[in-house]
Amino acid sequence: MSTHEALAVRITEILPHTDPETVRLGLTKVFDYTIVIAKESWKVGDLAIYIEPDVIVKTTRPEFSFLANPQKPERTTHRVSAKRLRGIWSEGCLIPAPENAKEGQDFWKELELERYEPPLKTYRSGPKSGPNQFVANDIAEPPQLPLPERFEIENYKKHSKIFGPEKLWSRKPSVNEEGIFDPGEFILDPNYSPPEICITCKIHGSFSCFVFDGNQMHYGSKNQWKKPEEKNLWFEAVKQNPWIEEWCRKNPCMFLMGEVFGHQGGFSYGLKSGSVGFRAFDVWDSEPKSFWDHERMMNSFNLFIEVQKDNGRTAPILYVGPYNDEIVKQQTDGLSLIEGASHIREGCIVKPRKETVSRYGRHILKSVSNDYYLR
Repeated sequence: MSTHEALAVRITEILPHTDPETVRLGLTKVFDYTIVIAKESWKVGDLAIYIEPDVIVKTTRPEFSFLANPQKPERTTHRVSAKRLRGIWSEGCLIPAPENAKEGQDFWKELELERYEPPLKTYRSGPKSGPNQFVANDIAEPPQLPLPERFEIENYKKHSKIFGPEKLWSRKPSVNEEGIFDPGEFILDPNYSPPEICITCKIHGSFSCFVFDGNQMHYGSKNQWKKPEEKNLWFEAVKQNPWIEEWCRKNPCMFLMGEVFGHQGGFSYGLKSGSVGFRAFDVWDSEPKSFWDHERMMNSFNLFIEVQKDNGRTAPILYVGPYNDEIVKQQTDGLSLIEGASHIREGCIVKPRKETVSRYGRHILKSVSNDYYLR
């Protein structure tokens, strides 16, 4: 799934704050996010535009001027996040939708929004170019193979419906001519059977992709292919973890995807400065142009798909079994299971045990810890 969007949503309920002394604030739900709102600013039935956590907004725009920091007027952007307001997590924010907005309309481009990307610490010095501050001569030609499409792992709280039962509506939500909101009526699909899922520990690092094309190794970041040069982060990952190239040579034309880690501030995973680790979480086959089942990937490392701590090759597995929303939420928080780490995990990754693609796209989601947003 890869859907950068800021949708117009209907306020379907406003609940009182759990703190009885907090009378001016209320709670509302958008997807599975909780947002703390000012009661006087919203009423049930209103249309709002929801901005989810980890989105960058321009505070020079009137819609987001309330997020500007008067102490630092030079800052013109703000990263929307999650924070506690009177003891309740408020995840993202709401702004009024334009008068002509329609429910479900996407305002991502109109509001000039961007997805937050953690700043990348590179080892290089000297002339730099490009938005990610990479040295110009780091960029290499891509392998002469069918290439996987770039994809974002979307948030569980927004798209968890892909794992749960479908809503069967007998009366859909609507707003009448007087502006009164009708929430509608539905039942959950009685024939639903929860899919078998695998939950893995989410690692905070840089997306990486490695492949041996039959002649040479290729080293990829999220957006570029990189030259095999000393002190290049992705080349260093393979140099310091030779099992990556060994696996790629045994599985030519298979793209090994995962996270290079140890270089992001606050998330050292117990590694010394200059050292980087790597854990795989996906394999993409260039011939049928599809992802492997998670079990097949584990088997390629002579591992089994079972709950386990750090095996030194793949992201630690937190849970294997029938889909359960409460289990996903439980596994979102906690310490990282990477050996040597003494800090929190970023969250967890949820996907079916068997690779699944539907009208929603590929079934893979991330559930991000609110503690991570506060780091």
